[in-house]
Formats: sequence, C-alpha cells, structure tokens
Amino acid sequence: MTITDLPYTAQVIAPDGRTWFFHDVGGVPLWLEDKPFRDTARIWTYSEGTWIDARTAWFARNEVTPMEYGFGGYREAGEGRVEYETMRQLMLRGENMTNPAVKRKLFIEDCH
Repeated sequence: MTITDLPYTAQVIAPDGRTWFFHDVGGVPLWLEDKPFRDTARIWTYSEGTWIDARTAWFARNEVTPMEYGFGGYREAGEGRVEYETMRQLMLRGENMTNPAVKRKLFIEDCH
C-alpha cells in the first residue's frame, strides 16, 4: 500500500537505521512486539502538521484512522488521551476501534 496522507502515519527507526513506515500508528505496537529492537527503536507519528515522538505522545482513542484502530497522536495530554504504553497495551489486547464492543463503548462515552 502506498501512503498518500500523512495524518496518523508512523515510522519506526531501528538502532541500525533501518526504517519502516505505517499507515496507522496503531499498527506499530503489533508489528514491533516480536522485534529485538522493540524497546530501543525510535517511533514517530505524524500529528498536527509535524512528526512527533510517539513514545512521549498522547493518543486519542476514537479517531477515524486509515486502518481503523482509532489512535491519533498529540503532543499534549487531553481528555480521554492515553500515553504510548497504554496505547500499546490496548493494541496488543485488541481494545481498539476495530473491536465492535470497544467502538460502541467509546461512542457512548463521547455522547455523554
């Protein structure tokens, strides 16, 4: 797949400089999980017109993203936003917008 829009994209840079690009930052934790450089790779996500360090970013959980995971990165904490490690755990457990029960729960929370 060709990346045509930058919002929600991500890139992972291994310590040796190899780089991978992702349509949706939510896919990064899934892909990295079995990599030996999982904890040392640099991770960037595109947000608000610039690349930001995903490990220090805050993630909204209910955005419309390319792969429908729902995580959008931001520099600042905000209502309902979670840190990278929490986003990683949610992705590994399948607790993202691709899960109909999670999507319904997040939608209901937004309506209140």
